[in-house]
Amino acid sequence: HPVGTVLGRAYYNDYFCAYHNVSVGSDLNSNAPSFGKGVVMFSGSKVIGKTIVSDNCFISLGTVIISENIQKDSLVFGQHPNLVLKHTKRSVVKDIFNTMEKFAEYSFNKSHSTAYAYITFQTAYLKAYYPCEFMAALMTTEINTSEKVVSDIRECKEMDITIYPPSINESGSGFTPLKKSIRFGLNAVKNLGTNIVKNIIDLRESQGDFKNLFEFLGLMDSRRLNKKTLESLIRSGALDEFGFNRATLFKNIDKLQSNVGINNKDANPDQESLFDNDQIYQIPDLDIVDEWDIFNLSKFEIETLGYSISINPLSAVEKKIKEINSKSIMEIKTLKDKSPVTVAVYITSIDIKTSKKNSNKYAYVNFEDSTGILEGIVFNDEILKYEPQLELGIPLLVSGYIENSDENIKLIVNSVNGNEAIKEIKNINLPLKINISRNITLNESKKLKKLFEKYPGDSIVEINLSNSGLKARIGIEDYKVENCDKLKEEIQEFNFSSY
Repeated sequence: HPVGTVLGRAYYNDYFCAYHNVSVGSDLNSNAPSFGKGVVMFSGSKVIGKTIVSDNCFISLGTVIISENIQKDSLVFGQHPNLVLKHTKRSVVKDIFNTMEKFAEYSFNKSHSTAYAYITFQTAYLKAYYPCEFMAALMTTEINTSEKVVSDIRECKEMDITIYPPSINESGSGFTPLKKSIRFGLNAVKNLGTNIVKNIIDLRESQGDFKNLFEFLGLMDSRRLNKKTLESLIRSGALDEFGFNRATLFKNIDKLQSNVGINNKDANPDQESLFDNDQIYQIPDLDIVDEWDIFNLSKFEIETLGYSISINPLSAVEKKIKEINSKSIMEIKTLKDKSPVTVAVYITSIDIKTSKKNSNKYAYVNFEDSTGILEGIVFNDEILKYEPQLELGIPLLVSGYIENSDENIKLIVNSVNGNEAIKEIKNINLPLKINISRNITLNESKKLKKLFEKYPGDSIVEINLSNSGLKARIGIEDYKVENCDKLKEEIQEFNFSSY
């Protein structure tokens, strides 16, 4: 390319080769001398005694070294007779060097830029027209990095792609694209090694899908499918298709474990049978129990998959959240530094550490709601007070202050206006509010009192009176009730509204 096209703004790595050739007064096609190791255009970089730029960027220029003896902001000119910069003003040389140094932080030559642009076009095309296949392939390549997989899952939600939990009969080793959805990969389930995943897939390929839970257990290699692995399969939802809820399977895990490998020919090479597979599986009686609550289901999915795939724990307390004065994570990210906030979230990861200086604890926490994820920091006093509440998948009301610096937003968990820093939302007792827009009779008043006595609880009662232009709010301290739907239905029989 002509010299005239590279003396302005630099776009490619190649331009600096031209800078060099012009500075030493040589033709672009000639064998121009390079700056030697002891020659420096301008020093002032923070890096002393090392290369100030990456080797790939200045490979044609040679390695530029800053000597420890050179004072900051001094200029050193080489001894080469054709060095044009020898008589250039100090300020000009400084500007040239600063431009080169800054650009060297991340630059490409023309051939690399072209290749990257082509790859970018290809991947953009695939993502636009084959979104499930593209995202499944992306998550498979990042399957060993849980944080990246979780980030990809969030992006799938934004793209209206449904992510299904792992399945013994449908999941491959990696993520499997389906119609407008993706099935979670077995290799991404914690505590499942590649050997056990290979065992599952090989069995499916050799004799088809597993027809029931005990066929699966009986055919597996007992040397590979241990109790810890079986727990992960249950907690992640990989065994849901066999008709038992997760709590029941976990309750009977010893029975399940005793059936692992009993019909595995590799583990029992001398075993022969006169019967077909369907005839030899005896299904033992299991102790049936109720399914775990939504909070434990979410917690166990986060522990085994890194993310709550099938459940959003906040949905169980959605009504309470609507009545609580809190912000979403999306709203928080628009606030100024030091802003006090309260947010309804659940924890997707927590890392508690101990300071080497004073042995105080502190924790890095990832909070999440339906609008995004927010990094939080919990210091020693709050950890000592609230550590039992710092569990995965539990809906929490968290207060604190925003730390907004360099576009990196964090929540410093702390008490705000005297309120507790962390509360479990399910344990928050909201007041029962009753709106009355007419005169209330003595008989109605007595009936309301009996109704309050019928539903004892921990919520206070607030009555909002509005009649003939007058408004009043009355707190009834003598009664505390259970703020439940049944009570609200009975209150509506008085033609009063409640919430």
